[in-house]
Amino acid sequence: MKAFGIFLTAALLTAQGGLSLAGADITHTMLGLQITNYTGFVIDADANTGNALYNREHILAQSRVQTTNAAGTASFTEYYLRFRLLNSAGQPHPLYDSTGVISPNGTYNLTNVFGIAARTGTTRTNVAALRPATRLNSFDRYTVEASVYAPGALTRADSLTNSPQTFNHFTNLVSNDPGLNVIAGVNDVAFSRGYAVQTDPDGNSFRADVEYTLHRYDNFLGDAAPATSE
Repeated sequence: MKAFGIFLTAALLTAQGGLSLAGADITHTMLGLQITNYTGFVIDADANTGNALYNREHILAQSRVQTTNAAGTASFTEYYLRFRLLNSAGQPHPLYDSTGVISPNGTYNLTNVFGIAARTGTTRTNVAALRPATRLNSFDRYTVEASVYAPGALTRADSLTNSPQTFNHFTNLVSNDPGLNVIAGVNDVAFSRGYAVQTDPDGNSFRADVEYTLHRYDNFLGDAAPATSE
């Protein structure tokens, strides 16, 4: 029914507005891609707060796509955007799709359907709310990939990726649960003694100074405001 509705809308626009269906004269180009809510954290519990200001359960990926019509007639066109979250090995991380269920291929898709005037271009902005279906590895770096596909979804017209970024992903959903909900990270390691002598009781081991950070997200429904301590 949805596909028929889109086709019917196209037919009506063609008949009433002098539009033709999109052809080879229509091109789609990715102009930009960025994460608009990056804090270094993904917090699943934000989904249950009911506060629109807290949306850290999602990675909000904003894309800009320019569509150009080189033909001498107005046209009805469409494209769809496919988003993926890739780890450092280039493998897609499991995601919920735009309907809220786990995507079988780790993608989040959005469709754009619109009319475009003759010999003109237009830029459309979309935001994909990428929600990881499994915990992100805080020791890995992730890249958002956005691809735009021409009608028929058979040809990728263009794609972009952002710079790799790290995420501390808190999956706890209960405010005062028994778990400590701590994520540790090593910032730097420097040897304070780079040698070891087996026969010397005071010098039979290597020594290193380790600088580390502990992140904790807990008791988030309490009265106290969230704080970060490093």
